Amino acid sequence: MSTIWGTRSAAIYQFCRGKVEGDGSCLYSSFRYVNRTRDAIDNKRLRLLVADYIRKHENLHLAILQSGTSCKTVEEYCTQIEKHNLWGGEPEVRALAMLSRTQIRLIYKTKSDQGGYITNILNYGEDKETFKERVYILYDEENKHYDPLYVINKDSHEQLTIFSSNDELVDELLEKFIREEFGGNKQYS
Repeated sequence: MSTIWGTRSAAIYQFCRGKVEGDGSCLYSSFRYVNRTRDAIDNKRLRLLVADYIRKHENLHLAILQSGTSCKTVEEYCTQIEKHNLWGGEPEVRALAMLSRTQIRLIYKTKSDQGGYITNILNYGEDKETFKERVYILYDEENKHYDPLYVINKDSHEQLTIFSSNDELVDELLEKFIREEFGGNKQYS
């Protein structure tokens, strides 16, 4: 098992859900939390960077025009991001991964028809071989809210938020977190 933690056991680590405000910028706040840039950049500046990235990358334009918003053009969509009028969605998560050169694993929780939960694991930036680090964010479909995910050392209470993209211990801890927190079915996309 190749991890940043050497031969230590998964028994002393656990995934935890952080909390950020539900102010329409929860994706950006969650990303700044897990990417450890809370003090370096604010949500307003991050929104400007994301909008600029989206404008310049045509591969995101179709997703924007099919996003279900009332925006009729890419420019209108980007202007709405900058004005804090749009919550974060898939194009924004993709842009954040590319801007930070970090893989983002999004845990997407939805309620099932039977009353339990279905958890989809979506990967952004995973196709880029140069992106060696990964962060984790939870999206709760029912509440339309993003929260940061982190690993805590139960002994020292140290929080870890950035991981090697091939860290098997983190994958094991994530599986356990999903099973304990949400039960239900898990799907990778």
